[in-house]
Amino acid sequence: MNPTADPPSLAQWNALVWLLSHVTAADTSLLPIAQPGSGPDDQQFRRVQQQADELARRASEANLGRDFALRVLARLAALDEEFAPATGTPHEILFRRAQRLVLAIERLTVANLPPAQQNLPSSGLTSLRDNLRSPAAFDPERFANLLTEFRISVGDPVP
Repeated sequence: MNPTADPPSLAQWNALVWLLSHVTAADTSLLPIAQPGSGPDDQQFRRVQQQADELARRASEANLGRDFALRVLARLAALDEEFAPATGTPHEILFRRAQRLVLAIERLTVANLPPAQQNLPSSGLTSLRDNLRSPAAFDPERFANLLTEFRISVGDPVP
């Protein structure tokens, strides 16, 4: 499938590649996934798919424990500036990135923070989720502020 013919699919694809690029940047032992330039074509789609397949193979063989997860959580929680109005990224893409980001943060938070810290960010996660009810209701600047508050609430999760 080539998502260039379908703007919502392209935004979803962009969000997944964006998230993978930040996750792989958190650990240099992983195969990096680079964000494509503007206007991705069939060649870029194939390249990213091959990179993602190789990443999945390597990750399945790696020992990615709690330290890795906490490094990724810290990196993802620090992406607030990516949602600032001055980025020039289209609203639909920011919305899809925010959706993927919140899902990843939720999973990393529940699985890896100590029990005493797991309750702290729940209100922050709820606020982040509430801002994602629909593309029309999504406010990137508010999302950035909520992400900053979340990052502060969990402190520096890296051990």
